[in-house]
Parts: sequence; C-alpha cells; structure tokens
Amino acid sequence: LLPHPARHPRAEKAQTARMTVVRCTVSYHRGVEQPVTGDDDDPAQSLLLRVNVKLPGSADGHLDELQLHGTWAALLMTIGPGDRLAVEHAQELPDPEQTGCRCFSVSGSEPVVSVFRDGRLAKIDKDAVENLDLPDWLKMPPTRQVNGVYQYHRWLCTLRDGADANLWAVVWENGKPGPNASSGSVKHNLVVVDQSFDHCASSDWSVSKDLPMYSLGMYATGRQASRGVEAVPFLCLGDVVRVHRAKINSKPPRFINIKQQMQSSMVFFPCPVTPVSSEADDGADIESCPFYGEKYTVGPADRARVRALQAWIQHRLARETVSGWLVMAAELLHIGSKRDLAVQVLEVKRAKQALIVSDGSTASPLSVEVAGPDGSTKWLFQHVRPGHWLKLREIAAEVTGHLSSSEGTEGSQTIASLRVSSATITRLPEWCLDVQVRRQQLEAKGIHVSAGAVPAAAASSPRGGSSNTKARATAPAPQTPVDAVKAPVEAPREGRVSGDTELDEDEEEEPAAAAAPAAAAEPEAAVIEPSGKDGATPQPSSQLSTVYAGAVEALRIGDLQAAGQRGERCVVLANFNVARICGVSGAAESRVEQLLSARCRACGHTYPASAAGSDVREAKRQRKALPCGHWLFRLEFRFKMVLKDAQNEVSVFIADEAGDLLGARPDEVAADPSAREQAQQRLDALLKDTELARTSHSHSLAVYRVDGPSGPAAPVYVVCDTVLDLLSPQTAEG
Repeated sequence: LLPHPARHPRAEKAQTARMTVVRCTVSYHRGVEQPVTGDDDDPAQSLLLRVNVKLPGSADGHLDELQLHGTWAALLMTIGPGDRLAVEHAQELPDPEQTGCRCFSVSGSEPVVSVFRDGRLAKIDKDAVENLDLPDWLKMPPTRQVNGVYQYHRWLCTLRDGADANLWAVVWENGKPGPNASSGSVKHNLVVVDQSFDHCASSDWSVSKDLPMYSLGMYATGRQASRGVEAVPFLCLGDVVRVHRAKINSKPPRFINIKQQMQSSMVFFPCPVTPVSSEADDGADIESCPFYGEKYTVGPADRARVRALQAWIQHRLARETVSGWLVMAAELLHIGSKRDLAVQVLEVKRAKQALIVSDGSTASPLSVEVAGPDGSTKWLFQHVRPGHWLKLREIAAEVTGHLSSSEGTEGSQTIASLRVSSATITRLPEWCLDVQVRRQQLEAKGIHVSAGAVPAAAASSPRGGSSNTKARATAPAPQTPVDAVKAPVEAPREGRVSGDTELDEDEEEEPAAAAAPAAAAEPEAAVIEPSGKDGATPQPSSQLSTVYAGAVEALRIGDLQAAGQRGERCVVLANFNVARICGVSGAAESRVEQLLSARCRACGHTYPASAAGSDVREAKRQRKALPCGHWLFRLEFRFKMVLKDAQNEVSVFIADEAGDLLGARPDEVAADPSAREQAQQRLDALLKDTELARTSHSHSLAVYRVDGPSGPAAPVYVVCDTVLDLLSPQTAEG
C-alpha cells in the first residue's frame, strides 16, 4: 500500500463533474495506495487505486485515468493489463490544468463496474460491494493449494502490502548490497519485473520514479546457508522465478519488498539461449533449480507460465536496450561520470579481483577492478567465467595518458583504472540486443572467444557456468585472451556485442619469461592496473550501503530540509562520514553490547539490555519483568549515528531487531561471544573511519522521516534497509 494525497486535485471540483459510462482497457496501475489517516477514520475508505486506461478511439500512447476509491479499490485491486472495463455512473472530474487527459472517479454505491477477462464477465454492483461478492477469478489468490493446484497473482502490481503471496517474476538485475552471509544465514536481493511493465520502455524499468520497484529478497539458513555466499545462484537477466508464500512489504514511495520466509519456496528457471515460443508443447522439459525448499513440482500450467514470461522478456530485449545509461567503453572515457557498460569477460583475475573485458569499441581489452562488500565480491568471483556477458552498472573511469580508439579519434586518452562495485554487476543473456550489437563489433575485429570450463562446484546452481548456455561454435581461442587483440583492427559497425573465452588458470603470478611477450602483444598503450604505493592515503575499512543506492537519487545532508518541504518521507543519503555513535543515554559508545536495548512488547518502553539481566534467555524463560511490569520483551539494537559532511550535521536513529546493520542478531550478540566479536569488528571499523576522507567506497544509507511532537518542523530520521560491510585491504584500495 503506497501513500497518496487524500484526494486527487481534480476532486476539488467534483460538484461540477458529470456522470458518464466509461468503456476502457486497463494499461497498468501501481497498486493500491493508502494515505495516513486519523484514528477515527476508516482505513478501508481511504484506499485509492489509480488505473491508467485506454479509451476507445484514443491515440496510440495516450492514456487516461480511472480512480477507484474505498471498497472499490479493495475489490478491484486484482485487475491488470488487458482487462476490459465498463463503468456505469462514473464521475468525470474536470481538467482545470488542461492536461488533455480525462479522469474518472468511482466511489459510493451508485456505480456498476463490469470486468471482462478471457471470455469471463463479473458485474459488480451495490449488492456485490456490500456483500464483498466476487467470482473466484477476480479474488486475491490464496497461498495454499486449491484442489491440488497453487494459485498465483497474475501481475506484480496486484500484490497487497502485508499479505503472503504466490507469484511469478523475471530477474532484472542484482540489487545492492549483493549477497551477504552472516550469523548462519545468507541474503541477497534481486530486482524483478513482469508483464505489468509492458507499457513503457525497458530502459525505464528500474530508474523511472513513476514505476514501482519490486525487490525479491532471497534468504537461506541451516544446511544451505552453510555454503556461505556460494549458495546464492549466479542468475542471468531474463531468468524466471517462482515464489510461494512470500511476504509483501511496501516501502513508499515506490519500493515493494518481496521477502522470502522460512516457509517459502523459490524455484528458478534459466532462460534458454534459443528463442522461446509461448505456444510450445506443455509437456516439453524446462530447466529448473530450487533455491530454498528441496521438494517442488512443475506442472503443465507452470511450464506454460515459464514459457510465456521467457518469450515476453526475449521479445522485449531483443529490440530494446536494458539501460538508458548504457554507453560504449570508448565513450565512457570521455564522459567523466558514472555510466553502464555491457561487456564480455575475456579473463578472470581472482587474485587481483579484476576482470579483463571488452565490448569491441576500444583497441585493447580493459581491466576492470571489482570492489564492494567482501561477500558480494567473493560470490562474483566464485561464479563469473570467461565468455560471460555482464552489465556493469555505475562504472567509474579515471582517465590519463593515451588510448587508441577503434575509430581513430585524435586526442584519445588512456584509461588509468575502471572500477565497479560487485553488487552492481548482472549477467546478461546472449540473445539481448545490447549483447548482439557488441558481438558484431568483436567479430569484426576477429575476436572469437570459446566458452571456458565450469568447475563442479559451480554446476550445482543455475547459471553457475556455461553448462546452462548453448555455446556458439567459434574458432579456438588463443592461449591467453589478451592475445586476441593482435587481430587487425577494423572500424566497428554502429551498435553493441558478445563472445566467449578460456579460463587462464595461472593468474596468481605470471613467470618473468612470459611477461615480455604479453607486453609486446598489447597495442600502443597498455591498460594500467592500479597498484598500492608506499605512503598511500589510508583507505576505509568499512562501508554503509543500502539496497536503494543507485535506484533513487541520493541526497546530501543539507538537502534534507528541502526534501521534507517537498513531502519526501523516504530518502537515500550519501557523501557523509559518521562522526560518532551514541547509545540510548546520549553518551558516545564504542562497545557493541552498549548499543543493545530491551524493548517491551506490551507497552513499547525501552530499557538498557542490563534490565533483563545477564542471561536474556533465562530471563525470558523465568518471565522476569522489566521495570514497566511486563515480561514480554525483545532485544534490539537502539542507538544514534551522527552524520556530517563539510557543512552540515544530522542525527539518524537505528532500531534494528534483525541485526541487519551490524551483521548479527541482538540476542546472539548478548549470548554468543563469537557473534559479539563479529559485530564489534564492524563497529570498530566504522569508528576507525570517522575522520577518513572517502574518495571511493562512500557511505549510503536509507532513512525515513518520522515527525516529532512539533510536526514536520522537528523530524526524526530512522535508518532502514542498510547494512555495514567490512572492506578488505584489496577492496579498500580500489
């Protein structure tokens, strides 16, 4: 449920509106919205569903709006793209701003709405509204089996906040902060899409503020989590996922989290390299792999749904780019700001945490240094293989010297380093447009790369290596991938590309005898790989990061007041340092146990953890009462971080019962010395970096505003969906 103004601006002139009959086809909607209401208000009556519809005879691309209020929004939240509606006694609202878009309102008991879907008709009138009488196909699908068959949401936009859901989706990209293993569990976030995004360009799917962003949280414990981040499969854009019994949690204004629970089941269906037809035989086998829940079934209806989603995503991305920020590598050198690249991996240098890549636009391959959280970086290098195509999101380039471009432009420059976070790397399928265009450029240069071998450890997860990909027949690769650039350089065709390579197993230290030929093989200017220097500036050892970084525009501390005046309640902060950390008493604290509090679950009062005694588990068993007189309580991390930049300072508050921020649950920190030491290491690293200038690996965190007793004039900012990661020395130097 997303917040919205209590009334649409056009509703102010509702008394002059006229009643009409509306016949339309649903294009899309963002789900039910709900404003903050008073204690005496009925929440159900404040619901609003804004549906973008196409009226008969309207021009291509022109959409109008149908607003469903109160019970109408609750009853019809399962409508979606392609449904046809006939609305009697709809109220057409005036258009004082002359936008050219018509707006219709449905509320009260007078309207009658008819829904047409796949040859079925549901007519909803006053009696149906009062009795909540709907046909089964229009109701919210249950999570349990009905007659031995699971029911699913038809579209992601129909997910309901706070409810459990069965759903299908398509993997779009990996979300920050990447895979993370801690306290016996493994977590990862994926951004997913489905056909409800069909109304807009694919380049807008994860960046447009007018579209919801669906984040699928993968979570594993027990035996599967014992493998660490290796348990997280290296999925590819376009892979299909089926989830049973996920928990839906909305984060206004546009984020919808799909959280995996202990009772959830998640199965992935890798998208094949060959074209998929939605009309294929239901009995045909499809590749599948479970992430959590060992037992699963795939029936004819499941196969049909998988093929429909695979055919849809192939149809879209075979004609469209995956990102509006995508550029060629040669262009990136002259832009001077972060952009996206689509490149093929030619060589993997695990010891140096670097990838040798190319997209065919430069004369020589590029060395990309991979930084980011340790868990995410470790996961990436466990799975990435030569021949893979990757989307490198928000890649930064520092340029010096000379680089020969394939177009022979004068004044071209040399790249000193390319850096990208491991949490922003997503595997691309070979059939997408961006890969095919770049493949043509590589082939025009005579670069042909064969698929590398896949270790047995990687073969157990989908997309773990090239075993799930039908390799294209190509000429054998040279002994080292870099030697491929000896081929004559030809002017590339307009567009973008792909290819495959053999894994170089001798990446740790190259013999001195081999160094000379390797250097001679490179064109005019070699790609410079960064290396540490004596007396270098101290590097950060910790980094705060949020899953929403990169998805929304980050603000500085000084921008918070203006954001509050614009009505923004949830923002991402960046470009700051943590000045100090204070406990609930307000005093500066450096010990993790001093950040624990006991929170009463009956009255909400908070006390130092010592109020529960030295043995929290024993206190709960004995029902030991807190000073408030109640014995039901839980431990939470409760403390304040003071953030500062060059001009401003602000305090943000942490109330974390799951232990996501410090990587260990509060009850484990209280009882387990090893968990306490793990959390203390993160806290020490953060405190050590308080005065450190961050030229890279800058902090980012998500906060939401809670108005104090004085209203918006005295806001309090609470941290959410943020983790604190340790950076290895190699990562920090990046």
